[in-house]
Amino acid sequence: MERSLGYKSNIKKFFMNVLIIGNGAREYSIGLALSNEDKVSSIYFSPGNGATEHIGKNIDTASYQELADKAKELIKKRGSIVEHPFGTIRRTLGWDHFLVRSKKKVLGENALIMFTYNFRRLLNLIGIPLFKKLCLAIKNKDLTQITKDIEEYILVFGLYMVYFLFSKLSKKIVF
Repeated sequence: MERSLGYKSNIKKFFMNVLIIGNGAREYSIGLALSNEDKVSSIYFSPGNGATEHIGKNIDTASYQELADKAKELIKKRGSIVEHPFGTIRRTLGWDHFLVRSKKKVLGENALIMFTYNFRRLLNLIGIPLFKKLCLAIKNKDLTQITKDIEEYILVFGLYMVYFLFSKLSKKIVF
């Protein structure tokens, strides 16, 4: 879940799921205070009590191991999805630290780095010839032919992906 920070900003803020361990008045007060925060989307109490049910979800004490397994699974998923671009940026661009100081400058440098990463991905996905055609079409203000080229590319790429996924699945399925 995400929300924009304001009309002048395109930076997104992401919501947090919070787990509070305990079942007393202190945990209830912490949960009540967190329920008023914009950044918190879900509050979980373990083991919780009758009062905490109204603020968030109570999790049974017997499911601690299940909760720990779920947390490990989420961390692994985050590592594979979120951290991949940063590893690619470090390896291909040779970037390992910010060269400027202050929050405003760091946000600007980060935006340039992410733009570079996304631009390289675009070139890798559609290829340089199609990108050149797209630039010429935008320059000449005639998008009719490039629209057809892009549709054809997407169709061919989609068919390739279906074939690729089917071939991987058919190897796993035993008839």
